[in-house]
Amino acid sequence: MKLDQTKEYQAQWYNRHNWVRELSELEKGDSVWISDLHAYGTVSGTPTDLAAPRSYLFQSGGGIYTHNHQHLVFAPASKEREEMMYRERLPGGKTDSSVIEERDNSERQSQE
Repeated sequence: MKLDQTKEYQAQWYNRHNWVRELSELEKGDSVWISDLHAYGTVSGTPTDLAAPRSYLFQSGGGIYTHNHQHLVFAPASKEREEMMYRERLPGGKTDSSVIEERDNSERQSQE
């Protein structure tokens, strides 16, 4: 009984001290930001595929890599990411979708 309480206390202290947190599961096809490579990638293998508890297989920049989940951050789909980045650059912080549609239309017209 006393040993179980001690183990539980030590686990709580360790987790609090080392900022341990639960990470959301990633699935095949999810877009991720790879923090140490400073690049976007796509998950192509999960821990169950690799028989590794926290590792993921992903593609980025023409290469295939394996990383621990702590280095992978879920990123929105590419179109959504592009729109978010564009909105951040709009004057006055506008988030009106009509501004994005106007930009897309002007890009299409310039290509023709």
